[in-house]
Amino acid sequence: MPSLGATRAGPRGAVLAMVLAGCSILAPTDPRLCSAAQDLSQAMTLVATAVDADGKGDIARAQGLATQSRTLGEAGHATLDRMPDEEKPKPAFQALLEVYLHAGQAANALLPAYEGTHAMAVSELEAGSVALTKARAELPAMCFDLPADIETPGSS
Repeated sequence: MPSLGATRAGPRGAVLAMVLAGCSILAPTDPRLCSAAQDLSQAMTLVATAVDADGKGDIARAQGLATQSRTLGEAGHATLDRMPDEEKPKPAFQALLEVYLHAGQAANALLPAYEGTHAMAVSELEAGSVALTKARAELPAMCFDLPADIETPGSS
């Protein structure tokens, strides 16, 4: 027959195990990852808007938005570059790196210097969206908040 002390230790042990397990879930996200995610989310939104404008024949607007997207993408990538090496193999970092690569390729495809790649814009945007979904699964939602003034497809 278990002693009264052993009975109490069981629930306390279970609670302690849950608290310790929760610490890894509740550990704060590195602010650099959040910053990179915000820049890259904005880059993806801008390139989606650029692809939309391009599809409507508004080439100048598409190129302007693609340029803005590249600028934000580069800022996000620079932030990722400053991450410690031990963070780089982790899923959130890898997903954000994929977002950077695909958003950049989609934006480049809309710019005159890359005219031979124009047809890639939509497929790169789609691949970037898949990577962004992976990143969203790894990081808090607040890391993907967009400013109210960012131009989105259909907002103009």
